Amino acid sequence: MTAANGGGGFLLVFLIFTLLIGLPLLLAEFVLGRGAGVSAIKTFGKLGKTKIITLLVILVDSPYSFYFLSIVLLVDGF
Repeated sequence: MTAANGGGGFLLVFLIFTLLIGLPLLLAEFVLGRGAGVSAIKTFGKLGKTKIITLLVILVDSPYSFYFLSIVLLVDGF
């Protein structure tokens, strides 16, 4: 049914962006968290000099998460 209504293109783009953007960011957050050994908030505080990494994670990961949430809510019927 997805392909019949033109949603196949969306799914293809969504999966590509999930693999290209979402997976590396998820792995980066895991590595940062494990390396710091503290909570997520304190991890970014420990970075200190690398504030640009913190800014990039917030600017890229947050909109991606909100986009995914909106898709889930649309599919769920809210």
